[in-house]
Amino acid sequence: MIHLKNRQINRIIKDISRFGTAKRIIRQLGGGSCMKKVHSVFMGVYLSKNAISNLFRTAMVYYIKSRIIYHPKIYIFEGNNKCNIIIGSSNLTKPGLFSNIESSVIIEFNRKDKEGERLLQEIKNYYKDFLNNDNLNVKRLNKTLIKKLVQLHIVPKEADRQKIQEKQKHCETDKEFKKISQLFPEIKVQKPSSQFKIKRILRKKKSTTKITFHMRGSIFWIKSNLPGSDVQYSPPGTNPTGGIRLTQAQFTISGLIIDQTKYFRKDVFRNATWNPIKQNPYIEVAKVRFLVRILGKSMGEYELEIRHKPSGEAGQHNYTTSISWGELSNIIQKKDLRGKNFYLYGPPKGKKQPFFIEIK
Repeated sequence: MIHLKNRQINRIIKDISRFGTAKRIIRQLGGGSCMKKVHSVFMGVYLSKNAISNLFRTAMVYYIKSRIIYHPKIYIFEGNNKCNIIIGSSNLTKPGLFSNIESSVIIEFNRKDKEGERLLQEIKNYYKDFLNNDNLNVKRLNKTLIKKLVQLHIVPKEADRQKIQEKQKHCETDKEFKKISQLFPEIKVQKPSSQFKIKRILRKKKSTTKITFHMRGSIFWIKSNLPGSDVQYSPPGTNPTGGIRLTQAQFTISGLIIDQTKYFRKDVFRNATWNPIKQNPYIEVAKVRFLVRILGKSMGEYELEIRHKPSGEAGQHNYTTSISWGELSNIIQKKDLRGKNFYLYGPPKGKKQPFFIEIK
């Protein structure tokens, strides 16, 4: 296995693709733009002495004496905007890339793709001892090491390599090959369909603008001089009511005082999803989101329950709608907001929620 630096890549590609062009191999391996920032290449060391000498003058060589062969093929091509990872059986050789029957997976992703970047980092972490030259079996290749590799018959001389190739070529034309062909006849290898391409498209997430209090809509209601019953204050021995009553409060729209029995249910919160919880007397509720600010401090967003009880009017024009404080109860109770003013604002322009509550 050889660890190559960036500047060696194009020379290697040119040498192993004598039958074609360097551009063709670059295109096959993932595109020219991706070649600009190749991090690393690992390839088999079982080449001839001439090939080693010509291609890997400043390379790092990895070798381990074992019956188990270290045989991964991973190609990583990094660009500023795009990355290709090829994992499969193909050696970085002419047969491996263009003539053998091989199987590889090409993973192509945008650099903003978190899943792709996570995979890339996992690969780098796994091979970090090679990339950082921390592995004891990774050595810088020089003339002395090449000589030793040849003497140990790890790397064959060019003449020996040619003899092996000639022997293999001869075997393909002898009688033995013909007998083998009777058992295993030659067939036309099926090529992958041109449409065989699975592509995961990184979909852009819809941009979401953080809604802040200054984005509040029009004023929908004001209640001045809040009584203790509206703000979780109760005399000793009594329990707080748990919500604020949406009364008339002398609030006017276009000079007319609102009808609180219809205004909040039919106008202000008409787009909320209302669900009946009791038939006799009839009560319905809705969950609505509110951004809350109390005494100038933002409390964040809360989903509060709105209750509407038509029979609460009781022929006396009483209030019929209220907002339950829910998770805000403890905050409201601790601040003692008696005598403060309550302001209810509509959602931002073009939105149905959240509504805005301010007490000051």
